[in-house]
Amino acid sequence: MNMKSKNIFTACIIIIVITIVTILALLLFFNFRNITIESAKEEELKIFKKEYESVLDGYRNYSEFVYDDVINDDSILKILYNANKNREKIDFYRDQLFNALSEIYEYISENGFRCLHFYLPDGTSFLRMHRPSNYGDSLFDVRESVRISNEDKVYIEGFEVGKISACYHFIYPLKYNDDYIGSVEISISMTTI
Repeated sequence: MNMKSKNIFTACIIIIVITIVTILALLLFFNFRNITIESAKEEELKIFKKEYESVLDGYRNYSEFVYDDVINDDSILKILYNANKNREKIDFYRDQLFNALSEIYEYISENGFRCLHFYLPDGTSFLRMHRPSNYGDSLFDVRESVRISNEDKVYIEGFEVGKISACYHFIYPLKYNDDYIGSVEISISMTTI
């Protein structure tokens, strides 16, 4: 091999080595960059999840307060009890319940809650505070949470798409003198959360 061939060979080896080193460096750089991006995304997701859970906890606590201190009161429960027992006077009891809760509904709606909705034990809508003229429809077929809450007589919460909108629901069973009289839903829209 003459000197010129050796120089060309050496130059080719150097170019190949530099190319391999450059490719490896680029691979390491992009791999590190992807790991960094994924790590940042995971960290942002953790922060978002904590913020979401914190906001949701606040609304849950507020809905519990409304349930415990306002709705789960004998004067309110007796109205729904009477509506169940005296179906011929159901409109009278619906109006009575609406009037009893109008102020509190106005207050909670100003604080982010979308609806306060009462159901009879069979899943029939008794009173929608947000749309009081719309009642009497059964929601068991379109609202699984309403069916479960009423059939099992349990508290249930979660995100669900209803007839009109998607909301996060807090549904509480209602009893009066150990008689199951239905349930009440307090919900917030997902945009509020």
